[in-house]
Amino acid sequence: KLTFEPLRQPLTNLYHFCVRDQEVLGPPTVHQLPACEELWIWNTAQSGGVPVPPRVRSLAAAGNAYTSGTFTGAWTDGEEGELDLRDNKLSTIDLTGCRGLRTLRLDGNKLDRASVNALLAEVNSWRTRGGILSLSGSANATHSAKSGAAITALRKRGWEVTLADS
Repeated sequence: KLTFEPLRQPLTNLYHFCVRDQEVLGPPTVHQLPACEELWIWNTAQSGGVPVPPRVRSLAAAGNAYTSGTFTGAWTDGEEGELDLRDNKLSTIDLTGCRGLRTLRLDGNKLDRASVNALLAEVNSWRTRGGILSLSGSANATHSAKSGAAITALRKRGWEVTLADS
């Protein structure tokens, strides 16, 4: 276990925070990481909502127990952002306006059909080219037929789209 002591002030210059493969207790909050662009916290026994630092470019939090993620306002510029939330317990995710994302790994979560359809529609609405969107794994639901147009459009623009049923 890695236990963090409470911080007395924010880590204003820390751009990269990385801990993996150990239980983490009392990690800094996103408010204590105002300059963090890379938050990498794989397999650290975290749960609840995914933390999102205000300047995030790369967020890797695979192998935790996160159940929700709200990312509205993140990745809004032209950066090639990365989001890796494989093997969590996500049942909801909001990526509204995150057009700077180019890699989305959401395999092995618990997204229902409505969430998968909404996610495909949102990513397609960005009209971006050449990304990765992975939703494989038996825990995620399959998409409905109405999402076929979004999948086709994404693939025509060079997106690699992997779904639970492919």
